[in-house]
Amino acid sequence: RTRLRAVEYEIAIAKGHLERAEQLAHARLTAAEQACPDGCLDTVLALHELAQVSWYLGRAEDALELSSRGHRLSIAELGARHEQSLELAQLRANVLAELGESDESIVVLEEILALRTLTAASDSATVVSTRFALAQALAGQPARAAEAEATYRRVVEDATQGRHEHFVGMATSALGSLYFRRGELAWALAADRRAIEILERVHGGGYPQLATLVNNHAVHLAAADDAAGALEAALRAWDMWHAVSPEPSPQDAAFLQNIARQLITLARPEEALPWLERALAVTDSEPTSGPGTASRMTMADALLALGRSAQADQLRVEARRRCAELSVERRAAAKCALIPPP
Repeated sequence: RTRLRAVEYEIAIAKGHLERAEQLAHARLTAAEQACPDGCLDTVLALHELAQVSWYLGRAEDALELSSRGHRLSIAELGARHEQSLELAQLRANVLAELGESDESIVVLEEILALRTLTAASDSATVVSTRFALAQALAGQPARAAEAEATYRRVVEDATQGRHEHFVGMATSALGSLYFRRGELAWALAADRRAIEILERVHGGGYPQLATLVNNHAVHLAAADDAAGALEAALRAWDMWHAVSPEPSPQDAAFLQNIARQLITLARPEEALPWLERALAVTDSEPTSGPGTASRMTMADALLALGRSAQADQLRVEARRRCAELSVERRAAAKCALIPPP
């Protein structure tokens, strides 16, 4: 039964059915804790699954706690250099980077990379995945952008050699984001298109990260003054995301807000409001969510465009209040300092 749950979990992840995957991981962990209260290999594997899907669902704090717990138990059961321990260490490092702890993440990933390159070729799947994670952590530090770019390029080279197309696509997309930050919009858009083409070929449309990449492409198109193209891409991204994650969740907000922003740019603020109302509905389920702040700011812009300044000011006041309630990491992500006074 445990093996069946594991197979069902992998299928659910592959199809982007994250809520189902979470249910299966919870069931496996419950069964493992009942069978071996002091912890065993199956507990390690269940914690890994639950940490992974929590991260995919945008619950980074939960993912950090679960991956840390799983890593400690894996070291006790299997040793620090066992592949399962390294997998959990890498997942934990990925989550740390997302939470703004990139210094610690980089140290951990460099250690994992050094260990893996002792026994595996540079174009092996494990080494490529670790180097990609290291590039992501480096990209989180503006002063190390050049290192991040060089590392992403190495990932593309090794992944191409090893025929790991998923990582070719992901690293190409990440390079596009770096180009975008430097203002090299033509290069960014070309990288976006190449990455989307590769990942659609590898995964089809049912891959959650692909929806996020298309959503980012919409942002890049908007920066290039292609508002109509940006709206088309944003709507496509939402359709892709909603197909793999049909249940309302705070992660919906990034897609809904992007559609609204493009509508506002196209001087269609009245059409933006329903999308923003949906974004607020999903983010308000988490009282201290950064996306809830962003939704309020975008809605304030729409209301101002419609001449409803009093309501816009009220939303800005709410946005400031919510920002004050966020953790330091989430406050930075929500760009609280950029909220103008009402």
